[in-house]
Amino acid sequence: MLRRNPGSEPRASARGCRRSSSRTLKRAVRFPTVAALAALLAGPACGPGNPFTNLFPDNRESDVNMVLARLPDAATAGRSPTTSGKPVVVATRLGDPPGLVAYDVAAKAVLWSVDVAVDSPPFVGGGVAVVQSGGELVSFSLASGERLGERSLDGLVLYGVAIDGGMVAATAGSGAGSVAASFRSGRIWLMDEELANVVAPMDADKLLGAPALAGGVAFIPWDRQNVSALDAATGGELFRLVIGDEMISYVFAVPEGVFYGSKGVFRLTGRSSSGRRDGSAYLPIEWSDPSFPGEPELWPDGFAGAGDGKVSARSRARLTWYPGAVTDDRKVAFADGLLYFVYYRYVVAMRPEDRSLVWVRGLDGTASEVAAVPGGVFVVEESGKMRFLRAADGGDAWTGELGVGVARAGIAVAGWDPGAGAPREGTHRRQVLDALLDPDAQVVPVRKLILSLFGRSTDPDVSRDLLQVLREPQMPAELRNEAAHALQLRAGGDAFLIQALADHYDFLQDVPAPPVGVIAGALRSMNARGAATALAAHLLDPNTPPDTMEGLVRSVVALGDSAVVPPLQTFFRLYGADTEFAGAMPVLEAAATGIAVHGGERGLEFLEQWAVGPFAPPGLARSVTAIVENRRLLATALQGLPERADAGEFAAAVTGGRDAYASCLADAKRRRPMLAHVEVSITVTGEGQVVDVMTTPADSALANCLKPLVERLSLPRFRAQQERYAVPLDLE
Repeated sequence: MLRRNPGSEPRASARGCRRSSSRTLKRAVRFPTVAALAALLAGPACGPGNPFTNLFPDNRESDVNMVLARLPDAATAGRSPTTSGKPVVVATRLGDPPGLVAYDVAAKAVLWSVDVAVDSPPFVGGGVAVVQSGGELVSFSLASGERLGERSLDGLVLYGVAIDGGMVAATAGSGAGSVAASFRSGRIWLMDEELANVVAPMDADKLLGAPALAGGVAFIPWDRQNVSALDAATGGELFRLVIGDEMISYVFAVPEGVFYGSKGVFRLTGRSSSGRRDGSAYLPIEWSDPSFPGEPELWPDGFAGAGDGKVSARSRARLTWYPGAVTDDRKVAFADGLLYFVYYRYVVAMRPEDRSLVWVRGLDGTASEVAAVPGGVFVVEESGKMRFLRAADGGDAWTGELGVGVARAGIAVAGWDPGAGAPREGTHRRQVLDALLDPDAQVVPVRKLILSLFGRSTDPDVSRDLLQVLREPQMPAELRNEAAHALQLRAGGDAFLIQALADHYDFLQDVPAPPVGVIAGALRSMNARGAATALAAHLLDPNTPPDTMEGLVRSVVALGDSAVVPPLQTFFRLYGADTEFAGAMPVLEAAATGIAVHGGERGLEFLEQWAVGPFAPPGLARSVTAIVENRRLLATALQGLPERADAGEFAAAVTGGRDAYASCLADAKRRRPMLAHVEVSITVTGEGQVVDVMTTPADSALANCLKPLVERLSLPRFRAQQERYAVPLDLE
């Protein structure tokens, strides 16, 4: 039964709206005179009925500005989303019987609890909480828990509910998430808080998404390409946006504005009428490096259906953020400059422009619901434990207990100030390391993400922490691999890597062997010349894994000088004729090259004598002879080269060839529009072969794009085996 109140019947047209008669519309279609078309296009028609007519004009700046004038001023941003001004959480209560429980966050008190079957997440705002119960929408008073009204869904799938200013908007359809023609039908309800009609329900042959509501205007995404603004008092269409270069998966409204998008975020401004990213207030949030486990949407997909209100894997892996208040109609901002990723019992805070890690916080249990708000992120755990985590460091600004198990929750706490709370213990590095060493197999995916983000830090001490992860006996293989990859990409911390090389396997003293292969590659990329002697000490260690030997030898040669010749010669004498190395010619050839490069004429004579010896394998002997001959041929040319190229000359050669890699910079700018400059560190051999490229801020996609293209440039040649150069590049 629908509970009605005075004024529950459909209301008359709002002031200022134009009502077009059916005669005018028919005449405009049948007899398209200038006057008739002008009458049709002069402004949005008001009144109930299908608002999505094909002839409605789209992307009109005047229509958008008219709607913007109706929205609350941005100066009021941060006000409470509830009528009472209280911060409130309404949670789905687990157990038998199921039900809802409302909690006053500021007072730390339960407001009410009711027994009711709940088949959707709770939607909270204004003075009510609305849920799906069976085949109905049901509205409850936030103040008392009184059941205010019901609305049959007529067997349709609920997409979403929006609540604002005493109004409730809801959308539903015949299927969720599909774009098939058979599912392109939906219904819109514009109601009061008792779920009585303000406008007669409107059916549309469109795929509808979850609505937003602000300033008496309902914003409806449809067909994943459009957003229409409807007058919530009349149902008349006020504007229509057609987005030409991005799918639309969500739209929502907060005091800071109206936002929509999918891969990125559009903010509704007068520029939105362009219908494209470039002309609008837009912020792209697209990455593939690294990816989020669970592949969560930037904002929940409004076309996927509201869900059944039960805990699911998707609800345990999600992103959350809150818009920041800005006045520039070209900009989009995130509150506190943060994007939060929640995975089971971890919350990871990062900068949206580059994913730099800000803090990591482990919870007592799995998160049931989260909501970013100005000042932090509010978390409801499945156990009923609640926390407000500070944006600054992830510490508890407030904690509370619902006292019941929770499946899902509606959180309405924006604008509430919980106070400072207790300071968080431990340094940032210690907190991250605790997460990385967490033995829980369930959270391995988020630990891998944390490790990847942590490894991009420019703090040299992070290299030591990554080594600790590598050497942890119980560390899962995929985390070891990620730690190894992170070390390879680091620009600093070589002192910790060299120190680790001082260890050699000792069974009696329970000393494990260091990860020599990983360390050797990382030190070569860093051009850590002081590491050559420590690396050479592992050439003759029987515990050095054979599959790491080639990388180890090449790093010794690249970073060494004459001091590495004796250990290379000893290595060559021992293994040059060893049948165990018959299939490892590249290792021995690399060692011979090192002797030729760093040993001078004596080194060449050593190789010549070995090649004609009785135990030299014929194939390796021929290779060694060729190495000696090539080195003597290069001697004259090398004498005319500097020991190392001038840093300015090298930078000029790279920046002068910008056209060759301009597409790499353009792609980086598209992915990270806030980034204006990068410093590119290039490790290069004297012959111009690029060994490694790293960028600050870290961007492996950009580094991988640059490496082969920079190598094709005419880079300065020099005598040294390799050198590292830093080149600043503008992305503009």
